[in-house]
Amino acid sequence: MKVALISSRQAAINFLPELQEALEKKILDIEVEQFEVQLNTDIPRKTKGLLGFDMIFVSIPFKEETQKIRILIQKLVDLDLAAESKIINGVEEIQLEEDLSAEEAKEIKKSEAEKWSNIILEKILEAQ
Repeated sequence: MKVALISSRQAAINFLPELQEALEKKILDIEVEQFEVQLNTDIPRKTKGLLGFDMIFVSIPFKEETQKIRILIQKLVDLDLAAESKIINGVEEIQLEEDLSAEEAKEIKKSEAEKWSNIILEKILEAQ
């Protein structure tokens, strides 16, 4: 099973390294690659260009929904319908304090990684 993890530098928090670690602990024969784009609006193009992956997880935690976020979500739905790879949409609102300590950020990343690794594992099992 080959899984791509994609996020952007505009994401409120990046937990892809923690997610990769969690997936590699839970699933024996998994290959995971991380990709980061500059802008959220670059995600659909990057997703469309990824070939050879069984599953693509798009992670964009955001603090406040905007028109661009709504458009991104719709584009991901369209891509999922047309793509050979299953796209898991991790574009969701997240509540973050403005002045997070390093320890609080670490805990949030760990929690998000655990949540999404379970969802991805469930999707992998459904696909088999």
